[in-house]
This record gives sequence, structure tokens and C-alpha cells, in this order.
Amino acid sequence: AVDQFYDLIEVDKVYLVSRGSLKPANKRFSPLNNDYEINLEPSSSIEVCSGDDSSIPKQQFNFRQISEIANMDKDTTVDLLGVVTSVRPSFTVMLKNGGETQKRVLQLKDMSGCSVEMTFWGNFCDAEGQQLQSLCDSGLNPILALKSGRVGEFNGKTVGTTSSSLLKINPDFPEAERL
Repeated sequence: AVDQFYDLIEVDKVYLVSRGSLKPANKRFSPLNNDYEINLEPSSSIEVCSGDDSSIPKQQFNFRQISEIANMDKDTTVDLLGVVTSVRPSFTVMLKNGGETQKRVLQLKDMSGCSVEMTFWGNFCDAEGQQLQSLCDSGLNPILALKSGRVGEFNGKTVGTTSSSLLKINPDFPEAERL
């Protein structure tokens, strides 16, 4: 089912899902703040809903201040909104399992006056990471919204992307306007 639907699903689109099974979310295996999850089978179908129905809720963020990260436990999932103050080029790192992945480090600062080192892993280094680096290299400081980052500890508290993270650059949020 993953292979069947992977290329169809896009962020910020609305879908009609049929022949899937709705179950309570298993919080042990997902950092997302959802009460339910839909399991798809090869017999499931997914259709894109056309039109702009404003009654359908948008992705919800629960932004925390960067100053709060110092008191969070390692592996806590967090949503952040901040100004990107610097972006370093991406580079390849070796994984413990012998594989390789891309890594890109940036600094994020918010209204609390604190900043945090944020690490993009894998595919996040490409499109979003390159866009942020180009904006910063042009003298701009873009706003970044992060959904489902993971708090880490490496020379202090850090935040990194996971496979379930979502990034929005210069989002159209009231909080971003205030920032």
C-alpha cells in the first residue's frame, strides 16, 4: 500500500480515503499528536478532493518557545517557529549501520531571544535546506515552521528532523507575522 499511494499523497492537500481501517493511534510508534490512524490496504482507494473548502481544518501546530527546549527530555517531539539566522552547506555522514545520509545544520531563533542548533537529515537537506541556504546567502532571514522535530543532546540541546517532520518556509501564519 505504501508503494501504491506514496507518489499520490502531498502535504496540504485533502483526500477522500475509502476502504481503509480507522484505529486508535499507537502512541508508542508515532510521535504525532493524533488520536486515530488510518491503515491502508492494496484494496484501499485515495482520491484528491478538488476545491477550496475552508471548513476543512488545516495542519495544526503546537509551537513551543526555543527557551523551553533546555528543560525538555531527549527524544521529545516539538513544533517550533523561528527565524533562520544561518545555514551551513549539507554534507554526507556515515550511519552506524554502514549507510550514508545527508546532514545540514542551521540556527533558529525565536521571540524568546534564544536560538537552537537544528539539524536537517536526509531529503530535508535538499529542497528545503537548499532554499533556506539560498535565502540566507541573499541576506534574508526566512521564517521556518517545524512540525514534529526531535529534541536531541549533542553539545547541549539540539533539534533534528525525523521522517515524520514537516517544514514550512515563510508560512502564512499569524504567529509568523508577529515574529
